[in-house]
Amino acid sequence: MSHVALFRNLNQGQSGSPMRDALAAAFATEGAGDVRFVRGNGTVVFDGDASLANAVAARLAATSPWHDVVHVRSLDWVRELVASNADPSRVEVTFFDESLSVAPPLEARRCRLLDGGAGFAIVLNLVDRVSDGTPLIEKALGVRATSRGVGTLQLL
Repeated sequence: MSHVALFRNLNQGQSGSPMRDALAAAFATEGAGDVRFVRGNGTVVFDGDASLANAVAARLAATSPWHDVVHVRSLDWVRELVASNADPSRVEVTFFDESLSVAPPLEARRCRLLDGGAGFAIVLNLVDRVSDGTPLIEKALGVRATSRGVGTLQLL
């Protein structure tokens, strides 16, 4: 089964983040198949069990300066979510622990929650080129989250 690994604060090519080769090697070592990178922002599609991404995160934390969380969803689920929210302008999806949920109303100075559920939030940013879904959810729930623009998720 194909999954999407969404690494928080893993921006390939920036200081403190592993390079693509190291990330690919970590996935290969853990037995993932058909690893595909979407942009350089820590979005990785892979074939295999979802738990592989957590093993990759542990391996990266032990071998590189990167140390944060990864959220994993099935590729089919992400595609369905994106298809129902196809407007990429100012909309992003924030991912967090699936044992937690959010629902409107929830907003901050520069963004507003449009929809949400177990482990995800669809956020409208009120300012162009601003991404505030992650801080909105992290403050509301007290957990680590990561966001991707709908445009990035459409590339999956």
